[in-house]
Amino acid sequence: MLNVINKRFIRFLFVGLVNTCIGYALIFVLLNIFNVGYFLSTIIGYSAGSIISFLLNKLYIFKYQGKLFYSYIKYFIVFIISYTLSYYTGKVCMYLLKSNEIFLKDNFLTIENVGIICGMVIYIIVNYFGNSLFTFNKTNSLKC
Repeated sequence: MLNVINKRFIRFLFVGLVNTCIGYALIFVLLNIFNVGYFLSTIIGYSAGSIISFLLNKLYIFKYQGKLFYSYIKYFIVFIISYTLSYYTGKVCMYLLKSNEIFLKDNFLTIENVGIICGMVIYIIVNYFGNSLFTFNKTNSLKC
C-alpha cells in the first residue's frame, strides 16, 4: 500500500510540476508584466492550473472512473479550500515580511512573489490529500 502511495505521489508531483509551471508562469506574467494585482493574478493562474490538473489527475494519477461532473464538483471543492488556504498563507507571509521591515526589491524576489511561493507549499499539500482522500478516492462512500 505504501509503495502505491509513493508512486502515485511521485506522479502527482510530476503532474503538479506541469500545471504549476503553466499556472505560476501565468501568475508571474500577470503580476509582474501586466501589473494585474495579487488576487486576480493568482485566481487566474490557479484556475488554469486547476483545469489542467483535474484532467491529468483524473486520467493519469488516480485513474478515476467516476462520473466526470461529480468528480469535478468534488475537485472544485478541494480547489477552493486549497486556494483559500494558499491565498491567506501568502497574505500572512507578505504581512510578516512587511511588518518586520523585510523589503525585497530584487528583480524577481518581491514580497508578493515570496507570498505566492509560501502559499504554493500549502496548496500542494492540501490539494494532494484532498484529491487523494475525497475527489478520486475509489473507496469513498460519497461515490457519485
